[in-house]
Amino acid sequence: MVRTSTPASNRWTAKAWRLCLDRHNRHSCAAALLQSGTDVTVIRDYLGHASIATTSRYIATNLKMKRDALQRFWKHADLEPAQTKPWKPKPDLLSFLQSL
Repeated sequence: MVRTSTPASNRWTAKAWRLCLDRHNRHSCAAALLQSGTDVTVIRDYLGHASIATTSRYIATNLKMKRDALQRFWKHADLEPAQTKPWKPKPDLLSFLQSL
């Protein structure tokens, strides 16, 4: 098997790739690669999947990634996002939750 070096692989050490082989760490590794900007097809190849559908089980976007995507959209569309007030819990809700 011939492997080629890509910019994504150069950023990870051999120890990091060994951790990707541990099935308990596959999700974390895939999510970290996605956050670093690595293309999903590259992640698929590193995890040894034949299909992107299999890789998608290990990749989950987090709230920051979703927020960043929306910010890029607003900027690209030259629109201003709706201004909303931040949510603040009511004291009775907090006391109820603490009582649980």
